[in-house]
Amino acid sequence: MKLATFALVGVVAAGVNPVTKVVNMLQDLQKKAEKEGKAEEKAWLKYKCWYESTTKSKKQSNTEAEARIESLNTFISDIETGAIEFTGERGERQKELNTIVQDLQNAKDAYEKQKKDDEATEKEMNQSLEALKKARAGIEKAASGSLLVTNYRLKKVAALGMAVLSASEREELSKGLQPETKDWKKLNRDATFKAKYEKSTGGISAIIAKMQKTFKKNLNALEVRMERNDKSYKDLKEAKTDEKTAAQKALLDLSRENGTKATRKADAEGERDDLTDQVKDDTKLMGEMDTAFEAKEKNYKERLAARGDEMVGISKAIEILYSDDARDMMTSSYESQGYFFTQFSMKAELKTQVYSVLKDSVKENKLNKIISSLFSTGSSMKTAIDAIDKMIKKHAKHEKKDLAQKESCEKDLHKLMKDTRKNSEESDDALASKVRNEATIKDCEEKIKAGEDKITALKAALKEADENLKEEKKEYEAAKSDDQTAKQLVGKAKAALKKADKSGSKGKAPNASKADKDAPEVSGGAYTGTAGLGSVISTLEMIEEDIQKDVDNATTAMKHSEKEFDDFKKDTDKDVQGQEDMINKKKELSSNTKDDLDENVGTIKTKKEMVDSLISEIASKRAGGCDFISVNIELLKKNRNLEVDGLKKAKAILQGAD
Repeated sequence: MKLATFALVGVVAAGVNPVTKVVNMLQDLQKKAEKEGKAEEKAWLKYKCWYESTTKSKKQSNTEAEARIESLNTFISDIETGAIEFTGERGERQKELNTIVQDLQNAKDAYEKQKKDDEATEKEMNQSLEALKKARAGIEKAASGSLLVTNYRLKKVAALGMAVLSASEREELSKGLQPETKDWKKLNRDATFKAKYEKSTGGISAIIAKMQKTFKKNLNALEVRMERNDKSYKDLKEAKTDEKTAAQKALLDLSRENGTKATRKADAEGERDDLTDQVKDDTKLMGEMDTAFEAKEKNYKERLAARGDEMVGISKAIEILYSDDARDMMTSSYESQGYFFTQFSMKAELKTQVYSVLKDSVKENKLNKIISSLFSTGSSMKTAIDAIDKMIKKHAKHEKKDLAQKESCEKDLHKLMKDTRKNSEESDDALASKVRNEATIKDCEEKIKAGEDKITALKAALKEADENLKEEKKEYEAAKSDDQTAKQLVGKAKAALKKADKSGSKGKAPNASKADKDAPEVSGGAYTGTAGLGSVISTLEMIEEDIQKDVDNATTAMKHSEKEFDDFKKDTDKDVQGQEDMINKKKELSSNTKDDLDENVGTIKTKKEMVDSLISEIASKRAGGCDFISVNIELLKKNRNLEVDGLKKAKAILQGAD
């Protein structure tokens, strides 16, 4: 205070109006305060922009990270439940196992078929040997009548043995088996035929003996081969069973697939944990940034208000000291040297009173303008009062405008924030749907491939069964034709023998006469046929029945095979249709899902563009005045009300002085 007094005294002593000097000092301070305020405002806006852009970036990265975490959790869950696979090992192992199982079945079928054929051959050889044995024994001791029966029993056996006989032996056997033509003229001759018969039967007996030896040799070879086949099948079965066990274990272990799963799961869990930590750290950082921003914003507003009060005080002081009346008064007082602070005109006194009521309510940068306009040269009290009324109306208009701007900003920002949140959520939903649709498409493709492979295998098995049936039917038709031909031959032979059979003929022998006393004895009565012809006919009937039984059994077996094939074909067609239906459904699902996936991609892109646009629009509105009006509207209203109150008081003073 003493320094200011000495400075003022010095100014007065130097002949300079001290008020003018003080005003100059205040104006310098005013400029300095405005400059510092602008610098501080610029720094604050820069900090605010950094805060908003950083929190926006962190929130966006957290949203993306959370969506990725959800995707990774789904991915990990699918790995744990086995919903997805990364290698084709399961298919390879299953195919390998199926091949081994099929090899086992094929080997079993081939072994059983060969065994069945060998057993049938063995049985047939044993029967043939037994027949040869009986035939040989019969030939060696039979009479001519029984030889005919043996002849028919040997026909079927002889047919089997023809392959092991030489041409001359086959001819001899064939002649020996032909029925002998009776020459009745030679009946009374000497029995020289007996020697020929013995020679013929001896040759046949030797041939049969050779056939027995050959059949025994073949039978022994067959038995050796059957034992070898048994051992080979047993060894093959054991080896394939071991392979099957190993393949089943490999299918259960799936070492390559599980190793890949473990690696992919570990990678996904590592990425998920890193993202979780990132979200946690960024959330904590944003919390700390929010707290720091709120504290700094509060401090900035307090400093802004304090600087505003300071500027108001400086402006009021300048207005008071720099008014025309104040300068005139100070000049007059300075000139009189004794009346510097005590002489006031009536107008100056009113100006001082008006200044006093306005100084606490009107900002300093406006106060001088108001005082100047109210007390300008030539102005009247009425003019001043009208000017005050005009100012009051203007304040009311500005207050209404500020309120409308605030409501418009709040409404627009609320809608923009709501639209931003809505589009962000829709983008997140589209992203999650995209991940699910990609997994669905992959699953469909894998199941379609598996279905197509199964259809190929089913059709191949059906084709093989069809070819086997055709081959079996071909063999059946050939055997049936042979049997029917044989049956016809036997039937014809039987018919011829029945026609020639005289065993049922009846008649009496001629009465003996004395003239025939010394005559050679001859047969008398009706001819009853050769002894044993009935047995031959019975044998042919048995052969005919056996042939028919063979045909019937073969026909029954063929029908059974055809039924089995028909059942197998129906089951196969049903399985193929089931797989085709599944494939069609999966293809339709995959196609629809791909359409959904394309829509997901388009939605994600569109929503991102919309979110970016909305965020840009929000930032533009906030920078365009919405932030200012939202923060300062109450302060503006308060200052405006104070100013209006001051103007009303000033009006009352002027009205009282009028």
